[in-house]
Amino acid sequence: KRKQSGGRPKGKGKGSKGSKGDVEGDPEEPDAKRPRNEDWRDEPWEYKNEQYEAYYRRQKICSEEDFLKMLETLKTGLPVAIRVNRMRLGAASLRARLEELAELSDPE
Repeated sequence: KRKQSGGRPKGKGKGSKGSKGDVEGDPEEPDAKRPRNEDWRDEPWEYKNEQYEAYYRRQKICSEEDFLKMLETLKTGLPVAIRVNRMRLGAASLRARLEELAELSDPE
């Protein structure tokens, strides 16, 4: 039988569930979920990356005026999209409910 030479013991790979201290929370419960950090929602997002801007400025893909317009456009949010699987049970009622919500948010 061959002896292991240093390193980790056999069978103990990355992320083994049995190791304590891998997860924040109760140290007595190794499978406890990490607490969610909700702090990022309190502050508005900062849409600025100087390296990104410098890289694309050097490409000279458009005029400076158009480049500034493009940056402003990139800072706007994207529309929300929800995909409903029509083959799943309850898809019709979910779609009807989503349409009701759409009418409430955007009455034309």
